[in-house]
Amino acid sequence: MCVLAGSNSRHNRVAYLDRSNRLRPGDILVEADGTRFDDGKATPDNVALVLRGPEGSRVGVVVERNVRTIDVILTREPIKITSVRGYIGKKAGMTGKVGVVRIKNFSGTMSDAVRAEIDGLKKRGTTNFVLDLRGNPSGLLSGCINTVSLFLKANRAVVYIVIKNRVVDTQCTLVDGVDLDSPLVILVDGNTASAAKVMTAALKENKRTVVAGERTFGKGIVQTVRQLKGGDNSGVAVTIARY
Repeated sequence: MCVLAGSNSRHNRVAYLDRSNRLRPGDILVEADGTRFDDGKATPDNVALVLRGPEGSRVGVVVERNVRTIDVILTREPIKITSVRGYIGKKAGMTGKVGVVRIKNFSGTMSDAVRAEIDGLKKRGTTNFVLDLRGNPSGLLSGCINTVSLFLKANRAVVYIVIKNRVVDTQCTLVDGVDLDSPLVILVDGNTASAAKVMTAALKENKRTVVAGERTFGKGIVQTVRQLKGGDNSGVAVTIARY
């Protein structure tokens, strides 16, 4: 299960299904093992600390779904998240089948995984593609750039890194991508952030895609974590650049 903070500070919502299918995306987490999360202070990290535990142990969860309160008993298991998944949409586009590629975050090998999904969908007759970046919070910038490169010609700018109002780095595509012509749409929402926003902006500004959905998270910065003295592993996130 993945937990995301909602637009309302009281709401921590389920983003992915658990294997038991007892929870649904959008469920509001109210309580787990007697610890309540509806005080306006709980974060997804607070929720995760309560939900974690030995494999095979159980945790009682209370969620709110469509104004109803539901009690669920879950068994803890190792989390295996598939970062990319491709499937054919139920409705065809104007020019044929629509292939949907869901990208949950960006790893160093994401471009290879996305390319494999695109190739597989094309073999099944898809001629239009949707990249679903909803709920994608971030990942490696390098993985994002390599994925963007699949859809652009060589020497196209992907991202400019700016420090103190000065461009210090420009990341460009190196070779022609594997799909330069298929109609492409990107889906975003309020939890689309960081590297996912870079991908969206790069493809939009290069006139390669149409963007649909909600306003994105709006971060637009590069941060690093500086550890604080004291021995308690605390730290502070420092903004060092913007893009």
